[in-house]
Amino acid sequence: MFLLHDGKASNIEEAIELNGGEADNSKAQYLSLTPKEKSQLINSLIPYRCIEKILLNNLDI
Repeated sequence: MFLLHDGKASNIEEAIELNGGEADNSKAQYLSLTPKEKSQLINSLIPYRCIEKILLNNLDI
């Protein structure tokens, strides 16, 4: 799976770390989390990744 508008990120963590501009505050908050907190956050996003995969697979892209 590739994320971001240009496909630079191959996972959620990379997408967060590569973001900038308006996302700087959110990125700083993410980077200040402990490894356990980061893991919990990423795991909470997994259902959204599954939905995205289902939608993309049904679009014949």
